[in-house]
Amino acid sequence: MTRHALAFWLVMLLALPALAQGLDISSYAAAYQIQPGGEVAEEVRIAFAAPLNESAANSLRVGEAEGIAVQADQAAIPFRLEEGVLSFSTPAGTRELRISFRAAGLVFRGDGVQQFYVLLTPPEAGLVQVDVVLPRGQVLSGTPFPPGPERETDGERISLAWTFQGSTGPVPVSVQFAPAVDQDLLLLPAGLLAAFVAVGIVLVSYRRQVQRHFLLTFVEDERKVVQRLLREKVVYQNSLERQFGFSRAKATRMLQKLEKRGLVQRERVGRTNRINWTGGHHAADAPGA
Repeated sequence: MTRHALAFWLVMLLALPALAQGLDISSYAAAYQIQPGGEVAEEVRIAFAAPLNESAANSLRVGEAEGIAVQADQAAIPFRLEEGVLSFSTPAGTRELRISFRAAGLVFRGDGVQQFYVLLTPPEAGLVQVDVVLPRGQVLSGTPFPPGPERETDGERISLAWTFQGSTGPVPVSVQFAPAVDQDLLLLPAGLLAAFVAVGIVLVSYRRQVQRHFLLTFVEDERKVVQRLLREKVVYQNSLERQFGFSRAKATRMLQKLEKRGLVQRERVGRTNRINWTGGHHAADAPGA
């Protein structure tokens, strides 16, 4: 018997004693917690609308299931496991029957994606609930089936919940999942970019203020020369004379003054001077420089 058939027969055989006695099942719940290695921790809970009138013998084929626990109203029930068959007796007066175990073979792997699949045939019940919890670090890949489950997360694991009212018939449950891309790594470049942008805005704002105050220390004609030097770094004196209409003597006096402040260096080139902006210690990194 395959492990998928195991899940099918587990549900069916659990339901038979109650149905044979004509008792209503108020709710049926199957929960599957997928482990990192692909093993699945399962728990089936059947709540009866009324206590069982008498004890009922149960014999279930569970195959290679491990970690089996059987409880009636939260009290452990003795059981025997022989050749893959689980046997126990549900006591009279039981309101809720719970069976938990670990099973393999419900998760398939391929192409970086894993798929959990099980075919349930729950007993007729007023309420049927199915829960699937993904392993830590895994996210959904594709659309789960049945579609439209409720999704929740505790910050580490994603859980899906399906709720059905009344008889449902067979319910195939399929969930594909894959490793999550580290969100911290995704956010890191964006965070760094945001930090760089923020720092850049602060520095630009600060430098603009520095530049404004720096330029206020010059008279109007000097300010024009400094602004051009901030932009171009290297200019020729005769070019300044032509652009601003300065005489050679006036341009020479202004450049000498700037040189004394440590802002420029003059270098004789032919019949004019090449002016190199050094910026001193005040505006070397000003915007526009």
